[in-house]
Amino acid sequence: MYMEIKSYDLKFVNGDSPILVSDDLLYSGDYFFVEGVGLIVCVKTFVKDDVWCVLGDDGNTYREVDVYRVVAMPYQFGWLYNEGPPHDHNRPWGDTRYLEDFYYEGVIDRAKENDNKITVVVHEVCPNYGGLHLDTDCSCKSGFIYVPLLHDGKIIMDTYNILRKSSGTFVY
Repeated sequence: MYMEIKSYDLKFVNGDSPILVSDDLLYSGDYFFVEGVGLIVCVKTFVKDDVWCVLGDDGNTYREVDVYRVVAMPYQFGWLYNEGPPHDHNRPWGDTRYLEDFYYEGVIDRAKENDNKITVVVHEVCPNYGGLHLDTDCSCKSGFIYVPLLHDGKIIMDTYNILRKSSGTFVY
């Protein structure tokens, strides 16, 4: 089984609540983050005076270069990829793989040592036609985006770099 992983930037909301962000395209309904402002929902994107802009649900317009698409919210931090051995902090995931419980201090400290980057297990989705074609060979063949693969509603982080060093892993 191959895995796909992608590195995202770690930011903080309200001082200590971690979120993961990217500079990927925003779609209506996506959360985005603006430094010094916080989390906002994208109402629409548009071009004004040759500059891509984002209209937020707060009624303000932001330049797209000043916003970050939110990839994972604080409540979605939950798992660290591990390959065992099984112990009291590991949960089985598949045949030979394990997910370790998230622990704030260790993960955040490791991310800070890595230029505030966290690598996450992702999969491709197609945002066309107003819905997502998850894990489907859809006919549009363009505009695919990467989103975190969730397990029990939480992201799977590769903080030990096990997947990054594994064969059969695609890094984006």
